[in-house]
Amino acid sequence: MIPASMATKPLQLTQGSISMAEAASLSDGRLNIGRVRRMKLLQNPEVSYYLYLPSQLKQPARFFVTVHGISRNAREHAKRFANYAEQAGVILIAPIFKRKVFPGYQRLSPNDSGQRPDIALDQIVDEVRQLTSLPPSKLYLFGFSGGGQFVHRYLMQHPKSVASAVIGAAGWYTFPDSARAYPRGLGLGNDPTLLVTDRRFLQIPINVVVGDQDTQRDSALNKSRRIDRRQGKSRLERGQRWIEAMRTASRSLGYETEYRFTLMPGIGHDFTDAMVNGAMGEIVFARLFGEI
Repeated sequence: MIPASMATKPLQLTQGSISMAEAASLSDGRLNIGRVRRMKLLQNPEVSYYLYLPSQLKQPARFFVTVHGISRNAREHAKRFANYAEQAGVILIAPIFKRKVFPGYQRLSPNDSGQRPDIALDQIVDEVRQLTSLPPSKLYLFGFSGGGQFVHRYLMQHPKSVASAVIGAAGWYTFPDSARAYPRGLGLGNDPTLLVTDRRFLQIPINVVVGDQDTQRDSALNKSRRIDRRQGKSRLERGQRWIEAMRTASRSLGYETEYRFTLMPGIGHDFTDAMVNGAMGEIVFARLFGEI
């Protein structure tokens, strides 16, 4: 909850775009326009995030969330996507899932205090909405590597909160298969709170993007024999199999959801290289917002 002293007046939303300056001036200096800023969640200072507000917010207001991998390079995510967010007129949020606070964030695992990283993201988004006085709206999600794991599991847990998603080179996936326990499938696992029962996530458009050289079995890759057998031995193969499984599951329920698999030529498993040389930023924003 934002303290009353920091509450903002509702922005008057009009057609086209609106200036973010009013929101910044009414938020006790917590907000900056056109600059990436690190923020601490007021209700839980252990949780931090990067925020970028564009100079002109296109209507309807949209929130782009980008999630880091296990290197926790949230600042780089925010910096590299900031220009895209400015051009598209969307708000950018890059949560920081600190290793000591959320060691198992990729699987949405609760920490020792019972806090779940997906709920922490919800709290971050709620705070930004209150600071800017923007109404609730669905999220546009991207995650790379471990962040891709987080993103696809988040949308399975919170399908009503997500408009669309791009998943960058996740190491392995939760398949839409109730015969396998979570997190390999949707069946009951060790944590009953993570049981997925709402299949509306199969209506969310998803694009998996992977470098065509991302075939190395590096130290960060899950090399479980069960994962290898079911999902494949590389991030490239696993992404292809998961998209096909999602498409099949969606069609079985009568949905015509759009699923895509995109290769980045000459790119391995490297976020920076994918952004600089693989046009990943353009791919992500074209898929999520239809613009670059």
